[in-house]
Amino acid sequence: MELIELTGENIEMYLKDCLELQAQLVSKPESIIAQHFVITAESSNSYFLGVIEDEQVIAMGVLSLLPHPVDITGYVNNIVVDEKHRGKGIFGIIMDAVEEKAKNWGCTDLALTCSRPAVQGLYEKRGYRHKETKFYLKDL
Repeated sequence: MELIELTGENIEMYLKDCLELQAQLVSKPESIIAQHFVITAESSNSYFLGVIEDEQVIAMGVLSLLPHPVDITGYVNNIVVDEKHRGKGIFGIIMDAVEEKAKNWGCTDLALTCSRPAVQGLYEKRGYRHKETKFYLKDL
């Protein structure tokens, strides 16, 4: 098992695996857009990780840099571990790397949203706390 950064140089090699992993996370797989993975991999404000086993991505995660005048927030997104590989500590490996990168970027905090109760406990064990905020979203 190897942790690698997915970049503009290597994303095409792993794109099919990433799309299949993403399909395990969303309720509407038809909403997945391959080009968004490429844009994320090419962005200097994204740290896109893949866990590779037997030349296949078995888990992935993204940290996005959100600088603003008050502080620098890292946003954790798309943490997915293939169903066959869950329970092996891979989530922790990804989160360790994401948190280390956030520190290196100078982030003052990490934010995320998580609607899956089974995963919420994993974040809480790592010290993330549930905030009672009014989160708004507008489709464009």
